[in-house]
Amino acid sequence: YKATNGANWTNKWDTTKPIDTWYGVSLNAQGCVTCIDLDGSLGCNSFSINGNNLVGTLPITLNNLQSLTKLYLSSNKLSGTIPNFNLPNLQQLVLYSNQLSGSIPNFNLPNLQYLSLLENQLSGTIPNFNLPNLQQLLLGSNQFSGTIPNFNLPNLRDLYLNLNQLSGTIPNFNLPNLQQLLLENNQLNGTIPNFNLPNLQNLFLNNNQLSSAIP
Repeated sequence: YKATNGANWTNKWDTTKPIDTWYGVSLNAQGCVTCIDLDGSLGCNSFSINGNNLVGTLPITLNNLQSLTKLYLSSNKLSGTIPNFNLPNLQQLVLYSNQLSGSIPNFNLPNLQYLSLLENQLSGTIPNFNLPNLQQLLLGSNQFSGTIPNFNLPNLRDLYLNLNQLSGTIPNFNLPNLQQLLLENNQLNGTIPNFNLPNLQNLFLNNNQLSSAIP
């Protein structure tokens, strides 16, 4: 609350009252925080583009919330870097449409299923994540550079790396569950792999420097 200028939030917390009355905070039966939803839409299964006017940085003290499963902070004005979260129960981390910068930590989040960092100012290379349960990796509309890792993410369904500054060749991904692959508007070159992606539904590669059509 203090780190993100809570006094000027759209929906504020009254910290003199019990935590279960705070806007966007959900507790489990033991009174531990399981969800923080400050994206402007209440309900820990929905996303919003409204935001809650959070301004400031993400505090590393979020690591104290060891029961946290969902963190929704999209469509705000958060800046600075992303902490290297150590949240063993986190399943969804949604930070899109902020002003975050710097590189992405190589998170130790073994239960993470959904990671959305779209529409920020993040840069550097993309880690070769060790996130065995990840299903959606959404990193489009940033400033990432370098090559695309040959991810070992067996449950990945959606991979959005579009609108960055990625270069080099496209890996011949071994992602058996991949359905959406968005790589357009980068600086990729070389030939397009003859992908063995049996569940692929959408593939976008336009506005790169690729030298051949799909075999």
